[in-house]
Amino acid sequence: MLIEIDNHSGVPVYKQIMEQIRLAILYGHLEEEEQLPSVRDLASELQVNPMTISKSYAYLENEGLLMRKRGKGIYVSSSSQQIKEEEKIKILEESMSVMMAQASQLGVPKAELKLLFEKFCKSYKAE
Repeated sequence: MLIEIDNHSGVPVYKQIMEQIRLAILYGHLEEEEQLPSVRDLASELQVNPMTISKSYAYLENEGLLMRKRGKGIYVSSSSQQIKEEEKIKILEESMSVMMAQASQLGVPKAELKLLFEKFCKSYKAE
């Protein structure tokens, strides 16, 4: 699993780790029931304190994305599919909110915005 830490971003390391694992699950790079690296292994790989990894895993476990199997390790939760769908919508809503703010600042009329949205919907491939 490839995780990159930016020590100059101002974002706490545990949050960077959480977000990258969350996105790996959302994009299907980590599958349901797939085992994640142990806390010690990932801490060693990223050169961070093991408690940082443990904290990231614990938060993702509380969100339902990860599950702990006693004596076996941390795995992507089998119930992550429903959470994935909710997260995808949340990401799109955030993007659309930014787009709407830009449209408002640019003074784009609603009718024009609606036509633009419909244009992109026509080229959309997924069902």
